[in-house]
Amino acid sequence: MTQEQMTATTPKRGVRFNSIFLKLAVVIGFAVAGLTALTSMEYGQSAVKIAVGELAHASAEVNELLTTSLSGAIRFSDPAPITAAIEPLTSHHEAEMVQGLAVNAAGELVSETGIDPDLSPALLELALEALETGEPVASEDGLMVADPAIFGDSVVGALATGWTDAYVRAEAAAAHRRVSYMAYATVAVGIVLFVLTLRAWIAKPMTRLARDLEKIANGDLDTEVPAARRGDELGDIGKVVENFRQHLAEGAESERKIMFRNAALDATSAAIMMVDADMNITDVNPSVVALMRQYRDAFRAHGLEFDPDDLVGMNMDDFHPGGTKDRARRILADPANLPYDADINLADARFTLRISPVTGPDGRHIGYVNQWRDVTETYFNTAVVNAIDTNMLKADFDLDGAVVYANALFSAAFGRSPDDGGPWDAMTKVTARLAAAFVRCNRGGPGYDEYQIELADC
Repeated sequence: MTQEQMTATTPKRGVRFNSIFLKLAVVIGFAVAGLTALTSMEYGQSAVKIAVGELAHASAEVNELLTTSLSGAIRFSDPAPITAAIEPLTSHHEAEMVQGLAVNAAGELVSETGIDPDLSPALLELALEALETGEPVASEDGLMVADPAIFGDSVVGALATGWTDAYVRAEAAAAHRRVSYMAYATVAVGIVLFVLTLRAWIAKPMTRLARDLEKIANGDLDTEVPAARRGDELGDIGKVVENFRQHLAEGAESERKIMFRNAALDATSAAIMMVDADMNITDVNPSVVALMRQYRDAFRAHGLEFDPDDLVGMNMDDFHPGGTKDRARRILADPANLPYDADINLADARFTLRISPVTGPDGRHIGYVNQWRDVTETYFNTAVVNAIDTNMLKADFDLDGAVVYANALFSAAFGRSPDDGGPWDAMTKVTARLAAAFVRCNRGGPGYDEYQIELADC
């Protein structure tokens, strides 16, 4: 892997602005901010509605109290007490009552005072309605009210007042802003804590896990995987990575052993051939190739055509012409027959073949190892030795000339049999010339000569 590739694949440290967790936090932040805004707006509208409703209720109560306390002044059409009672309520800072007027029983205006004279026509209309019906009346929004003035048992007039909700709304809006600011600040702090929590609990461990996985992929199979000790979903991923690391480590160890075995296989003089369970040749070492090259003509003489340099992929059935194929498969199918030794005769060539089973980790049979041995020279040497032993006098001696082995002809020449058990005199004692021959042999030199031996009965 190049340095550029390693740089591209190495997980970045620190804050990543393209982090999926940061993106998730932003999405959640927008969602929470939107929800907060909607909630705040609904709260503000509800607060204003409640405040205006309370103001309307308060205006009705205040107007009723004023009407009761000023009924005498209204009866006698005395404006001074009425003005003195209403003016302080309309003239102070942030006054909620802005206009007031009173009419007598004849519907004549007795008093009018306040800071919003534009309301007087509507107030006068309400006052006359209250005078006529003898019941309290109010505008649709409840901010203009009128009550009949009762003096004794008679309606002697009416008092009407007008109110404004501007200050109530301003106070509600201020409260709404305070609540909104606190909500937004809470949301912001929550998002920051959320991001930090995600980063500490998930993002950083996942980044660490990614780095561990990269180390493992680069061959550092001793890398520890701390995430495997976690009990959450990230721990499940960590356990998978740890199992992956262990399998890779086991595979690397197996590969190392295979490399040594392959090196030994290539270096050995033994001719080794690997065969799978279907009898297909999967691998051969150089000694097999050399053996097949040497005896290619001998194989051809028996109808076996193949390329010694292209053995891999060939099926071993090709080495068993005719009915021998089925017989060979039956023999190898029985584990009791393995390892199986076979002698192969091709023209003047002689081979021994040992077929050994190969089993997988689960004990299942997965193929064979075939070891070929060229015993042609040994075979013919044995034949020569056997011919000599059969037709000539032959004996073996130790370094002191004692007889170690004597064949039948040699024993018969001395009037004995090979298995009579009797001792033999050392050949060095037979003649001086034969003794000198043993001296030369002990020094490492050959001894070719004719030796005359006097037999006892000759």
